[in-house]
Amino acid sequence: MANAEAELKKLQEDIDEMEKELAEDIDRLKEDYETENLKLETIRLTPYKKNIDVDVTGIVWLPHERSGDALTPVWQVPK
Repeated sequence: MANAEAELKKLQEDIDEMEKELAEDIDRLKEDYETENLKLETIRLTPYKKNIDVDVTGIVWLPHERSGDALTPVWQVPK
């Protein structure tokens, strides 16, 4: 019986230590990803014509219905 109680106490201490480590890890992650701590930088990208490659083209048609001066989309699902 004493062995079981000692093992239970040891396991509870292990659980408490893991919960403490988890809480510290969570706090560190929250701090790392706070928006105030993020550093943003602007990078200017200049696209070159030689780097543009079109693989697929298509046409999309979205029908509308004219009611006086207003256009109502008829492709939307009614709510």
